[in-house]
Amino acid sequence: MDPKLQEYLQNVEVYDEQAEQAPAKSEVDTIQAFLSGNLPANEAAQRLARRPFQSTSTLTKKLRMSMLWSFINNIAVNLPSTQPLIVDLISAIRNSKPVGASVNAEDNWSTLGTWLNKWGDSINNYEAGYLWPESRDGIEAALWPQVTAYSARLAATGDPVIGSEFFTLRCCPSIVRALDTDQALQHEEYRPDIIAAAQLFILSPRQLLERCQAGDTIQWLAEDHIKGNVLWSGDITKLSVDRWKHWKTRWQTIKESDVLGDEIKRLASESLDGMDLAESN
Repeated sequence: MDPKLQEYLQNVEVYDEQAEQAPAKSEVDTIQAFLSGNLPANEAAQRLARRPFQSTSTLTKKLRMSMLWSFINNIAVNLPSTQPLIVDLISAIRNSKPVGASVNAEDNWSTLGTWLNKWGDSINNYEAGYLWPESRDGIEAALWPQVTAYSARLAATGDPVIGSEFFTLRCCPSIVRALDTDQALQHEEYRPDIIAAAQLFILSPRQLLERCQAGDTIQWLAEDHIKGNVLWSGDITKLSVDRWKHWKTRWQTIKESDVLGDEIKRLASESLDGMDLAESN
């Protein structure tokens, strides 16, 4: 097993099997076996379904499901190498039929219950920890690019229940800060926005292009964190095909910049490749 995964799981607070909270030891063991390659995704999904659907009340079931999502999502964010497997697991959960569950319960599992709200709230919390250090509450600012990467992977599934278009739009403020202003070049504390923005272009470029083609609006932009020179002449909250073209020009500029290191230049190059791929589909 990956030593980092083993260390992470050893430090997880585990609850009694009969408790309302999650995760229980059985759930930690299931995740560990799955991520170690010792348990197929479909079987892991069935095992994870047991505690929520053995609940004696609807409230307990919802609470267990909600905390299970938090457990799974936290692994994906803190251990980014697990993200592809975690997305596979969520897809398996989405398509599984919990043994012994009623029709209504089965429907609740297949639509992931509280999943969308739970990850949406998590994005809010992680970005707050990045932008407002005084309110981090233990959240590391360095996790923000890993949050956008996970959101992009979820969006790339094409399943609206797993990767809601909200996740793509919710992470767009990093693109604004990285590409529509020069603040990431001028202020070191905003440099992670370049890394975070790149994840959307590399991992889910088609979904991002679709949001631009639809003319969607970015509704979660913390404008007090828009600093430096604004490089986009249009409405900074509005997506468009012209905005997409502008971003492509900005990535080219970053790729050719002598100010940034090789890692940022590599991300700029991969972002441009992602944009080309999205346009060709």
